[in-house]
Amino acid sequence: MHKVTFNYFCYYYISIFVGYYLSTGFCEVCNGRINIVIAVEFNSIKKKYRNNEVLRDITFKINQNEFTILFGEPGCGKSVILRLLTGIEKPDSGYIKIRGENISNKPVSEINIGYIPQSFALYPHYSVYDNIAYPLKLVKASKEEIDKSLSKIAKMLRIDHLLNKKPDQLSGGEKQRVAIARGLVKKTDIFVFDDPLAGLDFKLREQLIDDLREMQRLISSTFIYATSDPLETLMLAQNVLVIHEGRIVDQGPLEEVYKNANHIKSFEILDFPRSNIINGRLEKLNDRVYCTTEIFKIPVDIFNIEDINESNEVFIGIRPGDISPAEKEEGNMVSFSAKVILSEDLGAELLLHLESNGIKLMSILRHEDENLIKSNIQNFVIKNDEIKIYSRQFGMLIGQGGI
Repeated sequence: MHKVTFNYFCYYYISIFVGYYLSTGFCEVCNGRINIVIAVEFNSIKKKYRNNEVLRDITFKINQNEFTILFGEPGCGKSVILRLLTGIEKPDSGYIKIRGENISNKPVSEINIGYIPQSFALYPHYSVYDNIAYPLKLVKASKEEIDKSLSKIAKMLRIDHLLNKKPDQLSGGEKQRVAIARGLVKKTDIFVFDDPLAGLDFKLREQLIDDLREMQRLISSTFIYATSDPLETLMLAQNVLVIHEGRIVDQGPLEEVYKNANHIKSFEILDFPRSNIINGRLEKLNDRVYCTTEIFKIPVDIFNIEDINESNEVFIGIRPGDISPAEKEEGNMVSFSAKVILSEDLGAELLLHLESNGIKLMSILRHEDENLIKSNIQNFVIKNDEIKIYSRQFGMLIGQGGI
Protein backbone atom coordinates (compact mmCIF):
# COMPACT_ATOMS: atom_id res chain seq x y z
CA MET A 1 0.00 0.00 0.00
CA HIS A 2 1.23 3.51 -0.79
CA LYS A 3 2.78 5.19 2.28
CA VAL A 4 0.45 8.23 2.20
CA THR A 5 -2.63 5.99 1.95
CA PHE A 6 -1.32 3.79 4.76
CA ASN A 7 -0.70 6.80 7.04
CA TYR A 8 -4.16 8.15 6.27
CA PHE A 9 -5.83 4.91 7.31
CA CYS A 10 -3.69 4.70 10.46
CA TYR A 11 -4.73 8.24 11.40
CA TYR A 12 -8.38 7.51 10.58
CA TYR A 13 -8.64 4.41 12.76
CA ILE A 14 -6.62 5.92 15.61
CA SER A 15 -9.01 8.90 15.55
CA ILE A 16 -12.02 6.58 15.80
CA PHE A 17 -10.38 4.67 18.65
CA VAL A 18 -9.50 7.81 20.60
CA GLY A 19 -12.91 9.37 20.01
CA TYR A 20 -14.65 6.26 21.26
CA TYR A 21 -12.61 6.03 24.44
CA LEU A 22 -13.00 9.74 25.18
CA SER A 23 -16.77 9.53 24.68
CA THR A 24 -17.11 6.55 27.00
CA GLY A 25 -14.89 8.03 29.69
CA PHE A 26 -12.14 5.40 29.49
CA CYS A 27 -9.54 8.14 29.14
CA GLU A 28 -9.06 11.87 29.31
CA VAL A 29 -6.86 14.41 27.53
CA CYS A 30 -4.21 16.21 29.58
CA ASN A 31 -1.73 18.62 27.95
CA GLY A 32 -2.44 17.07 24.58
CA ARG A 33 -1.82 13.53 25.82
CA ILE A 34 -4.36 10.79 26.43
CA ASN A 35 -4.36 9.44 29.98
CA ILE A 36 -6.22 6.31 31.05
CA VAL A 37 -8.29 7.03 34.15
CA ILE A 38 -7.78 4.35 36.82
CA ALA A 39 -10.93 3.68 38.83
CA VAL A 40 -9.60 0.95 41.15
CA GLU A 41 -6.09 -0.19 42.01
CA PHE A 42 -4.95 -3.08 44.22
CA ASN A 43 -1.23 -3.19 44.98
CA SER A 44 0.46 -6.19 46.63
CA ILE A 45 -2.63 -7.03 48.68
CA LYS A 46 -2.39 -9.92 51.13
CA LYS A 47 -5.10 -11.25 53.42
CA LYS A 48 -5.23 -14.22 55.78
CA TYR A 49 -7.68 -15.62 58.30
CA ARG A 50 -5.66 -17.19 61.13
CA ASN A 51 -3.18 -19.39 59.25
CA ASN A 52 -5.17 -19.52 56.01
CA GLU A 53 -3.75 -17.13 53.40
CA VAL A 54 -6.72 -16.33 51.12
CA LEU A 55 -5.16 -13.55 49.02
CA ARG A 56 -1.54 -13.67 47.91
CA ASP A 57 0.06 -10.57 46.46
CA ILE A 58 -3.02 -9.38 44.52
CA THR A 59 -2.12 -6.55 42.12
CA PHE A 60 -4.33 -5.14 39.38
CA LYS A 61 -5.79 -1.92 37.94
CA ILE A 62 -9.31 -1.38 36.60
CA ASN A 63 -9.94 1.47 34.19
CA GLN A 64 -12.88 3.83 34.52
CA ASN A 65 -16.12 2.78 32.78
CA GLU A 66 -14.98 -0.76 32.03
CA PHE A 67 -16.86 -3.97 32.74
CA THR A 68 -14.37 -6.18 34.60
CA ILE A 69 -15.06 -9.73 35.75
CA LEU A 70 -13.36 -11.37 38.74
CA PHE A 71 -13.56 -15.00 37.63
CA GLY A 72 -12.59 -18.15 39.45
CA GLU A 73 -13.84 -21.27 41.16
CA PRO A 74 -15.74 -21.01 44.47
CA GLY A 75 -13.39 -20.27 47.36
CA CYS A 76 -10.64 -18.71 45.20
CA GLY A 77 -10.87 -15.27 46.89
CA LYS A 78 -13.26 -13.25 44.69
CA SER A 79 -15.65 -12.25 47.48
CA VAL A 80 -12.73 -11.33 49.76
CA ILE A 81 -11.51 -8.88 47.10
CA LEU A 82 -14.98 -7.31 46.98
CA ARG A 83 -15.14 -7.04 50.78
CA LEU A 84 -11.78 -5.26 50.78
CA LEU A 85 -12.89 -2.99 47.97
CA THR A 86 -16.05 -1.94 49.78
CA GLY A 87 -14.18 -1.43 53.07
CA ILE A 88 -16.01 -4.19 54.95
CA GLU A 89 -12.61 -5.76 55.63
CA LYS A 90 -9.05 -4.40 55.63
CA PRO A 91 -5.96 -5.87 53.94
CA ASP A 92 -3.07 -7.25 56.00
CA SER A 93 -0.57 -5.56 53.68
CA GLY A 94 -0.50 -3.55 50.45
CA TYR A 95 -2.83 -0.71 49.52
CA ILE A 96 -6.10 -0.12 47.69
CA LYS A 97 -6.87 3.05 45.74
CA ILE A 98 -10.25 4.18 44.46
CA ARG A 99 -10.25 7.14 42.08
CA GLY A 100 -6.58 7.66 42.99
CA GLU A 101 -7.19 7.88 46.77
CA ASN A 102 -5.87 5.30 49.24
CA ILE A 103 -8.89 3.82 51.03
CA SER A 104 -7.12 0.97 52.85
CA ASN A 105 -7.93 2.42 56.28
CA LYS A 106 -11.10 4.36 55.51
CA PRO A 107 -14.41 3.44 57.17
CA VAL A 108 -17.15 1.89 55.01
CA SER A 109 -19.27 5.05 55.27
CA GLU A 110 -16.61 7.06 53.42
CA ILE A 111 -16.18 4.66 50.49
CA ASN A 112 -18.61 5.62 47.74
CA ILE A 113 -19.31 2.35 45.93
CA GLY A 114 -22.58 0.71 44.91
CA TYR A 115 -22.91 -2.91 46.09
CA ILE A 116 -25.16 -5.64 44.68
CA PRO A 117 -25.03 -8.83 46.81
CA GLN A 118 -25.58 -12.43 45.78
CA SER A 119 -28.75 -12.74 47.88
CA PHE A 120 -31.78 -10.58 47.14
CA ALA A 121 -31.81 -9.28 50.77
CA LEU A 122 -35.07 -7.40 50.21
CA TYR A 123 -37.07 -6.11 53.15
CA PRO A 124 -40.30 -8.16 53.02
CA HIS A 125 -42.46 -5.48 54.69
CA TYR A 126 -41.26 -2.72 52.32
CA SER A 127 -42.69 -2.07 48.87
CA VAL A 128 -40.45 -2.38 45.84
CA TYR A 129 -40.25 1.42 45.77
CA ASP A 130 -39.08 1.61 49.39
CA ASN A 131 -36.59 -1.24 48.95
CA ILE A 132 -34.92 0.54 46.04
CA ALA A 133 -35.11 3.96 47.72
CA TYR A 134 -33.57 2.72 50.98
CA PRO A 135 -29.91 3.71 50.21
CA LEU A 136 -31.03 7.20 49.15
CA LYS A 137 -33.10 7.66 52.30
CA LEU A 138 -30.06 6.74 54.40
CA VAL A 139 -28.18 9.74 52.98
CA LYS A 140 -31.30 11.92 53.43
CA ALA A 141 -31.93 12.55 49.74
CA SER A 142 -34.99 14.65 48.99
CA LYS A 143 -38.27 13.06 47.85
CA GLU A 144 -37.88 14.72 44.45
CA GLU A 145 -34.34 13.40 44.06
CA ILE A 146 -35.39 9.88 45.09
CA ASP A 147 -38.33 9.86 42.68
CA LYS A 148 -36.16 11.04 39.80
CA SER A 149 -33.34 8.51 40.38
CA LEU A 150 -35.67 5.64 41.14
CA SER A 151 -37.91 6.25 38.14
CA LYS A 152 -34.93 6.27 35.79
CA ILE A 153 -33.38 3.03 37.10
CA ALA A 154 -36.75 1.24 37.34
CA LYS A 155 -37.52 2.00 33.69
CA MET A 156 -34.08 0.79 32.60
CA LEU A 157 -34.62 -2.54 34.39
CA ARG A 158 -38.28 -2.75 33.32
CA ILE A 159 -39.66 -2.92 36.86
CA ASP A 160 -41.46 0.45 36.96
CA HIS A 161 -44.83 -1.38 37.00
CA LEU A 162 -43.83 -3.26 40.17
CA LEU A 163 -43.04 -0.32 42.46
CA ASN A 164 -46.12 -0.70 44.66
CA LYS A 165 -45.78 -4.46 45.12
CA LYS A 166 -44.16 -6.33 48.03
CA PRO A 167 -41.26 -8.78 47.49
CA ASP A 168 -43.44 -11.84 48.11
CA GLN A 169 -45.51 -10.84 45.05
CA LEU A 170 -42.49 -10.99 42.74
CA SER A 171 -40.88 -13.78 40.72
CA GLY A 172 -37.22 -14.70 41.22
CA GLY A 173 -36.10 -12.66 38.23
CA GLU A 174 -38.13 -9.64 39.37
CA LYS A 175 -36.62 -9.85 42.86
CA GLN A 176 -33.14 -9.89 41.38
CA ARG A 177 -33.92 -6.86 39.22
CA VAL A 178 -35.12 -5.00 42.33
CA ALA A 179 -31.91 -5.95 44.17
CA ILE A 180 -29.83 -4.72 41.23
CA ALA A 181 -31.85 -1.49 41.05
CA ARG A 182 -31.27 -0.85 44.76
CA GLY A 183 -27.51 -1.16 44.23
CA LEU A 184 -27.46 0.95 41.07
CA VAL A 185 -29.61 3.79 42.43
CA LYS A 186 -26.73 4.98 44.59
CA LYS A 187 -24.95 8.12 43.36
CA THR A 188 -21.57 6.72 42.43
CA ASP A 189 -19.58 5.70 39.36
CA ILE A 190 -18.27 2.35 40.64
CA PHE A 191 -20.49 -0.69 41.27
CA VAL A 192 -19.53 -4.14 42.51
CA PHE A 193 -21.61 -7.29 41.95
CA ASP A 194 -21.05 -10.37 44.11
CA ASP A 195 -22.30 -13.21 41.89
CA PRO A 196 -25.80 -11.68 41.64
CA LEU A 197 -27.23 -14.24 39.20
CA ALA A 198 -26.31 -17.37 41.16
CA GLY A 199 -29.25 -19.70 41.64
CA LEU A 200 -31.38 -18.30 38.81
CA ASP A 201 -32.42 -20.51 35.92
CA PHE A 202 -30.64 -20.12 32.59
CA LYS A 203 -33.37 -18.13 30.85
CA LEU A 204 -33.56 -15.55 33.68
CA ARG A 205 -29.78 -15.29 33.79
CA GLU A 206 -29.65 -14.74 30.03
CA GLN A 207 -32.19 -11.89 30.29
CA LEU A 208 -30.39 -10.26 33.22
CA ILE A 209 -27.02 -10.55 31.47
CA ASP A 210 -28.47 -8.55 28.58
CA ASP A 211 -29.88 -6.00 31.07
CA LEU A 212 -26.55 -5.60 32.87
CA ARG A 213 -24.64 -5.10 29.62
CA GLU A 214 -27.08 -2.43 28.49
CA MET A 215 -27.19 -0.83 31.95
CA GLN A 216 -23.41 -0.46 32.09
CA ARG A 217 -23.46 1.21 28.69
CA LEU A 218 -26.29 3.58 29.58
CA ILE A 219 -24.99 4.83 32.92
CA SER A 220 -21.29 4.89 31.86
CA SER A 221 -19.92 3.48 35.10
CA THR A 222 -17.27 1.02 36.25
CA PHE A 223 -18.76 -2.45 36.86
CA ILE A 224 -16.74 -5.01 38.85
CA TYR A 225 -18.48 -8.36 38.80
CA ALA A 226 -17.48 -11.56 40.63
CA THR A 227 -18.64 -14.93 39.29
CA SER A 228 -17.61 -18.56 38.98
CA ASP A 229 -19.74 -18.99 35.84
CA PRO A 230 -17.78 -19.09 32.55
CA LEU A 231 -20.83 -18.20 30.41
CA GLU A 232 -21.49 -15.02 32.43
CA THR A 233 -17.82 -14.12 32.08
CA LEU A 234 -17.72 -14.73 28.33
CA MET A 235 -20.96 -12.77 27.77
CA LEU A 236 -20.26 -9.78 30.03
CA ALA A 237 -16.55 -9.08 30.39
CA GLN A 238 -14.50 -6.45 28.64
CA ASN A 239 -11.61 -7.40 30.91
CA VAL A 240 -11.18 -10.45 33.11
CA LEU A 241 -9.08 -11.30 36.17
CA VAL A 242 -8.75 -15.06 36.62
CA ILE A 243 -8.18 -15.96 40.28
CA HIS A 244 -6.90 -19.32 41.47
CA GLU A 245 -6.01 -20.22 45.07
CA GLY A 246 -5.77 -16.58 46.11
CA ARG A 247 -3.60 -15.44 43.19
CA ILE A 248 -4.33 -13.70 39.89
CA VAL A 249 -3.10 -16.18 37.30
CA ASP A 250 -4.33 -14.27 34.24
CA GLN A 251 -5.66 -10.81 33.48
CA GLY A 252 -6.38 -8.64 30.47
CA PRO A 253 -8.96 -8.15 27.70
CA LEU A 254 -11.33 -11.12 27.60
CA GLU A 255 -10.52 -12.13 24.02
CA GLU A 256 -6.78 -12.10 24.68
CA VAL A 257 -7.06 -14.15 27.89
CA TYR A 258 -9.37 -16.64 26.17
CA LYS A 259 -7.16 -17.08 23.10
CA ASN A 260 -3.80 -17.07 24.89
CA ALA A 261 -4.42 -18.14 28.48
CA ASN A 262 -1.12 -17.85 30.36
CA HIS A 263 -2.10 -20.39 33.04
CA ILE A 264 -3.53 -23.89 32.77
CA LYS A 265 -6.37 -23.01 35.19
CA SER A 266 -7.47 -20.07 33.00
CA PHE A 267 -7.46 -22.31 29.96
CA GLU A 268 -9.41 -25.04 31.76
CA ILE A 269 -12.23 -23.06 33.41
CA LEU A 270 -12.73 -20.11 31.02
CA ASP A 271 -14.79 -22.14 28.58
CA PHE A 272 -18.10 -23.99 28.45
CA PRO A 273 -17.85 -26.88 28.81
CA ARG A 274 -14.48 -26.91 30.55
CA SER A 275 -11.44 -27.41 28.36
CA ASN A 276 -9.84 -30.83 28.07
CA ILE A 277 -6.62 -31.25 30.05
CA ILE A 278 -4.47 -34.35 29.46
CA ASN A 279 -0.96 -35.41 30.39
CA GLY A 280 1.92 -35.23 27.95
CA ARG A 281 5.67 -35.68 27.77
CA LEU A 282 8.20 -33.67 25.75
CA GLU A 283 11.16 -35.22 23.94
CA LYS A 284 13.79 -34.04 21.48
CA LEU A 285 14.23 -35.87 18.20
CA ASN A 286 16.63 -34.62 15.51
CA ASP A 287 16.68 -31.02 16.83
CA ARG A 288 12.88 -30.96 17.05
CA VAL A 289 10.67 -31.11 20.15
CA TYR A 290 7.71 -33.51 20.16
CA CYS A 291 4.93 -34.07 22.64
CA THR A 292 3.62 -37.57 23.25
CA THR A 293 0.25 -38.30 24.90
CA GLU A 294 -1.83 -41.46 25.32
CA ILE A 295 -3.72 -40.65 22.10
CA PHE A 296 -1.38 -38.75 19.76
CA LYS A 297 2.12 -37.43 19.15
CA ILE A 298 2.78 -34.01 17.59
CA PRO A 299 5.67 -31.62 16.95
CA VAL A 300 5.54 -28.61 19.27
CA ASP A 301 6.94 -25.10 19.35
CA ILE A 302 8.35 -24.29 22.80
CA PHE A 303 8.65 -20.54 23.40
CA ASN A 304 11.76 -20.89 25.57
CA ILE A 305 13.70 -24.15 25.37
CA GLU A 306 14.82 -23.63 29.00
CA ASP A 307 11.18 -24.24 30.06
CA ILE A 308 11.74 -27.94 29.40
CA ASN A 309 12.69 -29.38 32.79
CA GLU A 310 14.36 -32.70 33.52
CA SER A 311 11.12 -34.70 33.79
CA ASN A 312 9.67 -33.13 30.59
CA GLU A 313 6.16 -33.78 31.97
CA VAL A 314 3.56 -31.26 30.76
CA PHE A 315 -0.16 -30.58 30.62
CA ILE A 316 -1.89 -30.45 27.24
CA GLY A 317 -4.88 -28.13 26.84
CA ILE A 318 -7.51 -28.66 24.12
CA ARG A 319 -10.77 -26.71 23.87
CA PRO A 320 -13.91 -28.79 23.14
CA GLY A 321 -14.69 -26.55 20.16
CA ASP A 322 -11.33 -27.44 18.58
CA ILE A 323 -12.05 -31.20 18.38
CA SER A 324 -13.93 -32.03 15.17
CA PRO A 325 -15.09 -35.19 13.41
CA ALA A 326 -12.66 -35.97 10.60
CA GLU A 327 -14.06 -35.21 7.16
CA LYS A 328 -10.61 -35.49 5.67
CA GLU A 329 -7.22 -35.24 7.32
CA GLU A 330 -5.27 -32.19 6.22
CA GLY A 331 -1.79 -30.94 6.96
CA ASN A 332 -0.97 -29.52 10.39
CA MET A 333 -3.69 -31.62 12.04
CA VAL A 334 -3.48 -34.49 14.46
CA SER A 335 -5.94 -37.37 14.08
CA PHE A 336 -7.11 -39.88 16.68
CA SER A 337 -9.85 -42.46 17.08
CA ALA A 338 -12.43 -42.08 19.87
CA LYS A 339 -15.62 -43.72 21.04
CA VAL A 340 -18.69 -41.49 21.34
CA ILE A 341 -20.01 -42.40 24.80
CA LEU A 342 -22.78 -39.83 25.06
CA SER A 343 -24.30 -37.02 23.01
CA GLU A 344 -26.04 -34.13 24.82
CA ASP A 345 -28.24 -31.61 23.02
CA LEU A 346 -27.36 -28.08 24.23
CA GLY A 347 -29.83 -26.41 21.90
CA ALA A 348 -27.68 -24.82 19.22
CA GLU A 349 -24.95 -27.45 19.58
CA LEU A 350 -24.24 -31.02 20.60
CA LEU A 351 -21.88 -31.91 23.43
CA LEU A 352 -20.04 -35.15 22.68
CA HIS A 353 -18.48 -37.20 25.48
CA LEU A 354 -15.56 -39.13 23.99
CA GLU A 355 -13.14 -41.79 25.16
CA SER A 356 -9.85 -42.56 23.47
CA ASN A 357 -7.41 -45.10 24.93
CA GLY A 358 -8.83 -44.51 28.40
CA ILE A 359 -8.68 -40.69 28.08
CA LYS A 360 -12.02 -38.88 28.42
CA LEU A 361 -12.57 -35.80 26.23
CA MET A 362 -15.42 -33.46 25.33
CA SER A 363 -16.18 -32.02 21.90
CA ILE A 364 -18.69 -29.41 20.72
CA LEU A 365 -20.46 -30.11 17.42
CA ARG A 366 -22.89 -27.94 15.48
CA HIS A 367 -26.19 -29.59 14.60
CA GLU A 368 -25.56 -29.12 10.87
CA ASP A 369 -22.39 -31.24 11.24
CA GLU A 370 -24.20 -34.06 13.06
CA ASN A 371 -24.10 -36.17 9.90
CA LEU A 372 -20.31 -36.38 10.24
CA ILE A 373 -20.72 -38.82 13.12
CA LYS A 374 -20.88 -42.09 11.16
CA SER A 375 -20.64 -44.56 14.07
CA ASN A 376 -19.95 -44.69 17.78
CA ILE A 377 -16.24 -45.15 17.01
CA GLN A 378 -15.08 -42.18 15.02
CA ASN A 379 -11.94 -40.40 13.84
CA PHE A 380 -11.48 -36.84 15.15
CA VAL A 381 -8.99 -34.12 14.27
CA ILE A 382 -7.43 -31.12 16.04
CA LYS A 383 -5.39 -28.37 14.40
CA ASN A 384 -1.86 -28.55 15.79
CA ASP A 385 -1.66 -24.85 16.68
CA GLU A 386 -4.87 -25.08 18.76
CA ILE A 387 -3.13 -27.45 21.17
CA LYS A 388 -1.55 -25.58 24.12
CA ILE A 389 1.39 -26.82 26.20
CA TYR A 390 1.59 -25.93 29.91
CA SER A 391 4.32 -26.53 32.48
CA ARG A 392 3.33 -29.25 34.92
CA GLN A 393 5.41 -27.64 37.67
CA PHE A 394 4.06 -24.06 37.48
CA GLY A 395 1.03 -24.33 35.20
CA MET A 396 2.29 -21.62 32.85
CA LEU A 397 1.96 -21.61 29.05
CA ILE A 398 5.26 -22.72 27.49
CA GLY A 399 4.31 -23.59 23.92
CA GLN A 400 1.81 -24.93 21.41
CA GLY A 401 1.46 -27.52 18.69
CA GLY A 402 3.84 -26.87 15.79
CA ILE A 403 3.91 -27.43 12.07
